[in-house]
Amino acid sequence: MGQEIDLVSIDDAQRTEFAARLRAETLRLKKLFDTRAFAYHETPTVGLEIEACLVDASGTPLAENDAFLDAASDPLLVHELARFNFEANVAPCTFRNLCFTQLEQRITDVWRRAQEAAATLDATPLMIGILPTLTSAHLNLDAMSRSNRYRALNEQLFVLRREKPLSIDIRGRQHLRMTLCDVMLEAAATSIQVHLSVNQEDARRVYNAAQVLAAPLVALAANAPFLYGKDLWEETRIEVFEQAVKVASFRDKRGVDIGRVTMGTGYSRHGFLELFLQNLDAYPPMLPIL
Repeated sequence: MGQEIDLVSIDDAQRTEFAARLRAETLRLKKLFDTRAFAYHETPTVGLEIEACLVDASGTPLAENDAFLDAASDPLLVHELARFNFEANVAPCTFRNLCFTQLEQRITDVWRRAQEAAATLDATPLMIGILPTLTSAHLNLDAMSRSNRYRALNEQLFVLRREKPLSIDIRGRQHLRMTLCDVMLEAAATSIQVHLSVNQEDARRVYNAAQVLAAPLVALAANAPFLYGKDLWEETRIEVFEQAVKVASFRDKRGVDIGRVTMGTGYSRHGFLELFLQNLDAYPPMLPIL
């Protein structure tokens, strides 16, 4: 996802070619599923991505991730969407014996290096769902990280929306309404992403278990009520993610509109391949890079 790209604008010919290649690739993937050709591993592996913010002594976002990453010189620390964001990657470990102890140590190590790099800028790295100190001045195109990937993401979002502005409407304890012409609100919400690698025969069961666990985990870990000075949901990131990249996708069998950001349309019933087929037919590619 973080790989840099050479271009920002994408034309119709590239979109058509990308769609053809994606369909051919999905067909090849289906053959791998049908023949059970994936490598088998005795033990699953788990890794993490931690998105975080840089703040100054007053807790205000500090748009210095270039200088921060230069100081860190660490391949596990990389850019994120806004110049006050960064991502810390945690190398995966196998799910056996002291797996969680190893993960804790790896998180501690990469976070210590982040703290040391931030200290050279009189800054602090901060893990928080949404910074309460964010204002609209911190989230505009001038605050975007210097990367073609993010510029292309912004452009292609509005191509898919036919240049229609984003209408943000979040009702909680208070009400936030705004109209946006860029993707930068997405940078307000940071998260920890867990990557679990399992074997083909276990994938459907593990995916369905994740669906079951999603709601109680949000209930336990909700920690982002404030956005732009408004007290909204206990976990406002859900609405931020859904609305900041809102693109019409498809309707499910009940006639409900399924957006770009979703927990899926239900449990996996026939195998993991159905998720790839749904992605192929239901979601227009956001970055059709060849």
